Order: sequence, then C-alpha cells, then structure tokens
Amino acid sequence: RWQQVLDPLRCRLLVERYPSSQQQHDLFLTVMACAWQQGTGQPKCVVRLEHHGRSPLNGPAPERTAGWFVREYPVAIDLTGGASVDSVSAAVAQVPHRGLSYGLLRRTPPLCHLPSPHRGLVYYGRMHDVLRARGSFQVLGEDFYNASHPEGAPLWSNAPRIVMEVHRTHGALRWGFKSDESRVSRGFVQSLSEAVSEWLNSFKG
Repeated sequence: RWQQVLDPLRCRLLVERYPSSQQQHDLFLTVMACAWQQGTGQPKCVVRLEHHGRSPLNGPAPERTAGWFVREYPVAIDLTGGASVDSVSAAVAQVPHRGLSYGLLRRTPPLCHLPSPHRGLVYYGRMHDVLRARGSFQVLGEDFYNASHPEGAPLWSNAPRIVMEVHRTHGALRWGFKSDESRVSRGFVQSLSEAVSEWLNSFKG
C-alpha cells in the first residue's frame, strides 16, 4: 500500500530538475539514504538496487523482448561529507557494468560469505504509464500485489529487511515501503516514510 504521494507542484518541480529516470532513481536513493541517516544516525549504508537488465551487451538492446532480465546488486552510500544527488549518482556509476556480473560473483568466495544488504530500493519510473498508453495489457494495481503478499508478511528469503518502492504514475510520484515486520517495526517504517516526505519537500540537490 502506497504510504505517500508527492503533491503535484513539488512533483513537477522535481521532474523538471531531474528529468530522466536515472536522475529520479538517484534522487530517491539519495533521499532514502538521508532518511536512513536521520532515523539511525548512520551516515553510511549499503542499499540493494534493482536493474531491469534490458541494456545492450555487445549488440542490440533487448528492448523488443518480453519481460525483464532483472539483476540486483549493492551500492554503498556515504553521506559523511553531505548529501547530494551528484555524489550518490557517482557512487552508482562506479558499480562495474551496473551490477551485471554481481549475481554470479555473489555465489563464489569470498562474496558468498558476506551478508546481504538490509535495505533495498526499486524505482519503476513511468513503466505503468507507458503500458497504459499502449493499451495492449492491463496494468495490475497495487491491491493485486498486496493481496499476493499480505502486509507485514515475511519477504522472500534473500530479500532486504526493508524495501522502498517508487512509481511515477499519472504524473505523480508515489513511494512506499515493504518490510519484514519480524525484523523491522511498523513505527520505524512509518518514521522513515515521513522522513522521506520531509526530505523531498525540502531537498535542494
């Protein structure tokens, strides 16, 4: 269930300043890290990111294929020197090949002995709006996903303890958190969501 929706004026201002999906992704990653620091006092955190995997690899981009080729990989965010989208974007850009080889390396020593990140971010961009515009397939609403995964139920075995999901639909930016309530309290999730809202409404970049 989406907990927060950015007001239309603020949404328009942020989209004008950060027009590309990658810039908006890095903006929310920055704000999530800021909210995490505010709630925990920790300026450093490791976040698991998700990439759709439809980028070209020594050939044509697989844009006409069905489905995603999702890959997940961690990125370390350090706000010790202050928070800025540029510094977070630089950290994301330093990940080799956008994490393409991480899935294989993660299962080999010494990476296989390291703990998985406790935090995650998934940015869907305008994917739902694009599919709606084409009209070929009906986009399932959030209620469907909530029904298939009840609120508060444990996430899949290797999932982070808390995942921030961001959508841009119908011109609005929406975000919410999925969490394993056996390891993360509702109060902390709510405070994190409120902190994200505060940072978005005051963020200077």
